Amino acid sequence: MQTVTQGAVLHRAVADGLGFTLTAHEPHRRLDWHTEPVATLTLQLAGACDEDISGEVYTCRPGTLLFKPVGAPHRDMFGGDGGQAVIVELPEVLLAALGRGPGRKPVATATNAVTWALGLELYVAAREGRTGLQERAARLMGRLQANSAAELRLARCESWLRDVAEALRGCERGQRRSLAELSAEAQRHPIYLARAFRRVYGVSPREYRQCSRVEQAVPAVAFGEIELVDLALALGFADQSHLGRVFRRTVGMTPGRLRRVTRALLASV
Repeated sequence: MQTVTQGAVLHRAVADGLGFTLTAHEPHRRLDWHTEPVATLTLQLAGACDEDISGEVYTCRPGTLLFKPVGAPHRDMFGGDGGQAVIVELPEVLLAALGRGPGRKPVATATNAVTWALGLELYVAAREGRTGLQERAARLMGRLQANSAAELRLARCESWLRDVAEALRGCERGQRRSLAELSAEAQRHPIYLARAFRRVYGVSPREYRQCSRVEQAVPAVAFGEIELVDLALALGFADQSHLGRVFRRTVGMTPGRLRRVTRALLASV
């Protein structure tokens, strides 16, 4: 596979039909319009980059994952801290199976830290020589597609459903919001609320709350200094072990491992 970066190559590997490049760019660097011969996932580790893809700008910060289809014209503008990222090159067979062929609109997942963590787990698996990388990549791309579909449904849903989701995301430490409470606030029957919520968000209100807590945990784990026991309590988990179980089930690695991996990668750039 051909290298798909104009920056410094800090690590390069090809495994199970996928390419992986750890790359770094200088501060304030500008890359003019160009294309890549393969579809890619970019996992931002440090710094910031505004990526203009066919006239639509995506801001990539630490914890951002961005998909670019084959041949998508794009240009890059890096900030004052430069940029460090992992680029994953996706084989055509995987894209064909998932319906992500050439010419498809790029999908940005800047708000989904969990998807970024899944991408990082894929890269770590490749570096450690583990098998089943294409299956991992397929699950990751499937999640990207599900996120995109959910965003479309969310744009068309009624405002009261968005209010319910906001209430679940904003629960204070240890606070429980029952379905009856949410239904009373929304002035909807509990069964109707639960069905409508799952139709739009793909999960129950309880599952959504749990996913939201993991979403908040990922950047704090990967880039923060807070002790994991304190983070667990701040996000409403019973203890650090509870956070670890839910986190690993969602992300594929424990909080401690994600923190160690991220710090090791940042130390190498």
